[in-house]
Amino acid sequence: MIRWVISLAMLVLAHFVHGTDDHSHQPEPLYGVKIAGDSFVIQVRSFGCTDASSFKIIQSKDNVTITRIKQDRCRRMPHLIWLSLDRQSLSLPFILQNPIASNRLSN
Repeated sequence: MIRWVISLAMLVLAHFVHGTDDHSHQPEPLYGVKIAGDSFVIQVRSFGCTDASSFKIIQSKDNVTITRIKQDRCRRMPHLIWLSLDRQSLSLPFILQNPIASNRLSN
């Protein structure tokens, strides 16, 4: 029984130590997308500390994925914000791989 409790505690601790800082390049859910000139404008969920430097655009052939590289650790109520990312380095046409989310937020 004690081994089971220790194993469970280690799994939970591993989640908090590695899971929250894991920049595994998962596609960020997007709530809106626009292309304006040389900018790629996205709408994403924020807790108050998200900005354009929180994201990276990854292109592989004709696939483009926007990933979050910096976690938003602020404690504000979640809200949607528009961010402008530079798309000059992207070759067109491309297929956006990110999931499109509902404009309703759930905590």
